[in-house]
Amino acid sequence: EACHISGRAAGSLAEEAATDGELEALVAPLLEAGVGLVAITLGRAGAYVAFGGEGATRRQGGGAFAAAAAGWRPGECVRLPALPVAGEVNANGAGDAFVAGLLAALLWRGTGGG
Repeated sequence: EACHISGRAAGSLAEEAATDGELEALVAPLLEAGVGLVAITLGRAGAYVAFGGEGATRRQGGGAFAAAAAGWRPGECVRLPALPVAGEVNANGAGDAFVAGLLAALLWRGTGGG
């Protein structure tokens, strides 16, 4: 399983000022419950992605997710910067585009593409 959370939807989380500790505390219960991957989008601050580890991929029954996650260390977290943009940006659909790109990357990696 993979879970995407918008930083705005996370309640008291200030997207651009979120600390690694706050993000770790937010994803910990999900990872402990067996979610294999948690991605939090943080607006201009980019994204935070946490991998649940080997136990999570075993519960998923292998497949593309397990293959894609093969190179990740259990509990690994990555903070990804947002791409710089100029001027006003309409963010409608940004979360959908992020999830589509994340899933495509996982599938591509799971098939030996990376």
